[in-house]
Amino acid sequence: MTLDDLYEDFCFRQADVLELVPGLNQGMLQNWKARGYFDVDPDEGAQPLADRRGKHLKAVWSGSGIIGMRFVMELGRVGIKPSEAFGLIDSFVPHVEGFMERFKPSLNEATGIEEYTFESDRLQDYHRVEIVRQNNGKLSVSSPEADASKSLMRKALLFHYITSVTIESDVLFMVTLNGIIRHTAGRDRQTGTRTRKAEE
Repeated sequence: MTLDDLYEDFCFRQADVLELVPGLNQGMLQNWKARGYFDVDPDEGAQPLADRRGKHLKAVWSGSGIIGMRFVMELGRVGIKPSEAFGLIDSFVPHVEGFMERFKPSLNEATGIEEYTFESDRLQDYHRVEIVRQNNGKLSVSSPEADASKSLMRKALLFHYITSVTIESDVLFMVTLNGIIRHTAGRDRQTGTRTRKAEE
């Protein structure tokens, strides 16, 4: 299974999601499910985070859904409520495609699997996104801007005041994709060491 398959296909169970999204617990998932945060309108072309393959079957998740959940957790750390964060997922997650075009996984000799590594000589190529609160109170995802001072000036002109939070989007993509790659290879998402389950 390729990384593109893992990103697009619904192949992760709830237990996988809880393992791959730090800080997330079953109670949060149930609460968000009950509030309808995972529901999407297919007529609007939105991609679901999870898919229920039959009336009585449990939901399964895609890699992009896991990235979306990591994003919601990241926004929670800066005080943005899930009710607002879930509405931004469709604007945020597609940026992963740009990351996957700019950076390619390479063989990690310690783990024997291909994964992303941080390339310090390419710092200028790592993108960030900004979450901007507009004058009407709504949040939006602002596309990556290479020049931070231009970004601040643009927001000051557009919104008349600066209220934004910067998210290290490419770092979030790299860590999440590596976690997915390691998890599917039977390795710990952080250390890359073999999990007990994989050894048995």
